Amino acid sequence: MKTPGSPIAYWVSERIIDIFANSQKLGEITNPRKRLVTGNNEYFTKNELLKHKSDSKIETTFDNYCNYWKEKFYKLHSNEEELNRLFIDIYELQDELTPHVELKDIV
Repeated sequence: MKTPGSPIAYWVSERIIDIFANSQKLGEITNPRKRLVTGNNEYFTKNELLKHKSDSKIETTFDNYCNYWKEKFYKLHSNEEELNRLFIDIYELQDELTPHVELKDIV
């Protein structure tokens, strides 16, 4: 097998080795150049919570983490109530339902 570097796996069959050895190289088909892609790099690579700060105390980092997710949770709660309001208005259920959602019911 003509694999640059080391073998892919010692347990592969001869057929797999032949396919690998005789197929087009990826570089001949496309230009592979991306590395890690999260689907939302702007959020995941620039989120302050995910950046290591050597001068931060663990307590400060933990407080920031808790505050961040608390904000997200309350936004989720707000969205849930807004969706309930829309549902109630669309189906004219004002006399039967309220849009209020208990915090314990948010999942």
